[in-house]
Amino acid sequence: MAKPYPSSIQPVISTDLNSLNILWNHNQQIVGIVDHEHIGATDRVQDLAWLIKWYARTESIESHDVSGRLAKSLLTHYNSPTMLVPEDDPRLASLLWLSGCFNLHFIERTKHLLQEVEQYPEQYNQLQLHLQTYRLRGERLTGLLT
Repeated sequence: MAKPYPSSIQPVISTDLNSLNILWNHNQQIVGIVDHEHIGATDRVQDLAWLIKWYARTESIESHDVSGRLAKSLLTHYNSPTMLVPEDDPRLASLLWLSGCFNLHFIERTKHLLQEVEQYPEQYNQLQLHLQTYRLRGERLTGLLT
């Protein structure tokens, strides 16, 4: 049987994969996934960026701390022959930055701070701090790829 080209494989990805959504058999092997609302066929590079953003965290969801060791482990295991993502794919860093920084919390907070600055110009430093925080978060995330 011929082996498929890695680029021809379009895996189905679950973005809500956790122990509560997995069916295990008596040998502790995965036999099914039961939460289908977050499953779909997507771009592998986009999936990898999302995985790195979530699984390289060292603390809570609010934390901007990430681990290079965790990211490297994820990259090593994700880049198996069946899930290959070229290391030099320029989209990975951009998608990692976007998924880690350009989210609902960022948008809502930015809108709020922009409205505040219009009414109270002295709040400009708060807006600058907010933007700086997310710029640094993006740099930390993309730095995981080097």
